[in-house]
This record gives sequence, C-alpha cells and structure tokens, in this order.
Amino acid sequence: MKSFLACATTLALSVLTSAFPSDTSSYIYPATHALYHSSSGKLEYDVPWGNVTRTPRSGNSISTLVVFYFTDSTEGKTCELHFETDNAANGPNGYAWHPSNAQLDVFRSSVALEENKQHTSNFRDVPMGRLTPVAGGLATTYMGSMKFRCPEKAKGPASFEFVPVGDEIEVGWSKNGDGPYITFY
Repeated sequence: MKSFLACATTLALSVLTSAFPSDTSSYIYPATHALYHSSSGKLEYDVPWGNVTRTPRSGNSISTLVVFYFTDSTEGKTCELHFETDNAANGPNGYAWHPSNAQLDVFRSSVALEENKQHTSNFRDVPMGRLTPVAGGLATTYMGSMKFRCPEKAKGPASFEFVPVGDEIEVGWSKNGDGPYITFY
C-alpha cells in the first residue's frame, strides 16, 4: 500500500508541475526604454527609467516603449511578457505610483525601435491586454494575454508599449531591476 501511495503522489506531482515552465532561468530583459509624449509625438530614446503618466486637462500622456532582442534559443518557443516591481513602499524605486489601482494597457509595436533611426511615431499596433501593477510584486493580467510566439532572431528586435489607463495615472520604474521582462519556455 505504501508503494502505491508513493507512486500515486509522484504521478500527481509530475502532472501538476508539467504545466509550469521547466526552465525558470530563461529571461529576456529590455535592451532599452523610450518615452513617448502623445501631445508632441516626441520620443526620448534610451532613458534610464520607464514612465506611464496621464494628467487631467493637460492634453499629454506619456507611455513607455521597451525593446527586446531575441536569440536562437527563443525560436519556436512561447514568450510571456511580465511586469514586476520590487519596492512595496511608494512604487518602484521611489518613483510615483498613483493611483494605487493603476492599470497599464500593453501593445506590441509594428516597428521595433532602433537607436540609429528617426522615429516619428510610437508604432502602436497589436493590443495584448491590460496589466494591474503590484507595488513590490508581479503585475496581474486584468484582461488579454501576455503570451505570444517568440519571434525569430532574424526578424530583429520587438518593441512593446505600456500605456496609461484612466484620467489620472502615474507609474514609474527604474530600467535596472524593475519593470517589464520576458520569460520563454
């Protein structure tokens, strides 16, 4: 009887864990961040932070685009975009976090940002969904899906845009240690 229980327990655990990515060390971090100012169309490339802001009656929203480069090891795999912060007190790394129930829409860009090209647009394209950031933790997906087929390395980098939701929002993060990243499995 003991061997039957041990076998059943092992089988149950293997079934439960097979749904999770087996290689949790497979991460891709953004190569760069860029801020897009909606009122002017200005794009600030390679900034040290991310910022998603909308101020009432200002006519200006700021969204953040992030660029990821993919490798041969990602081809044919499933990628998943995540957003995480480490500072639970006032939002990530002391940056503003308002309101406490802030949400971010996430889009794939039709053109990846590259340093040596002039950009006159944010190239917002495919909506992926909406995230609810968690100060001091991993954002939850409010709607949509952050999973996608990893692009081929030969197709170059991919950009994603984090956009404010609501009339008033401010979410910021340091690009070194907080914000978006991708896992693949």
